[in-house]
Amino acid sequence: MPGDEKPQESVGLPTGSSHFAYALGAVTCAGGVMGFVKAGSARSLVAGTLLSGGFFWAGSCISSDQQLRGFRFATAISVILTGAMGARFLKTRRVVPNGLLAVAGLAGTAYHGSKWQEWER
Repeated sequence: MPGDEKPQESVGLPTGSSHFAYALGAVTCAGGVMGFVKAGSARSLVAGTLLSGGFFWAGSCISSDQQLRGFRFATAISVILTGAMGARFLKTRRVVPNGLLAVAGLAGTAYHGSKWQEWER
């Protein structure tokens, strides 16, 4: 009968938990591009691209049926981001971008790590 149909679920939309991974991917990509444009740092471009790719892949896993894998990977990438940018911050004392990216990585580590623990139960 008309009106008795189930509403269709949105296919392909990211889940709420994946948004943070996608946001970190966008931020690290933008940071790498900005480092390349402002300072000519190919190292920043490569690192930003690799880390953002990792975050985007983790977000897609979290949005699909591989949540645990996605949270594990996002946690690992967040730890790498925190360590790399934290070390640069301690060396240069520059809040932008080093300090901000270190804090973003720390937040990612805390969030994705807690979700990882939640999904392992």
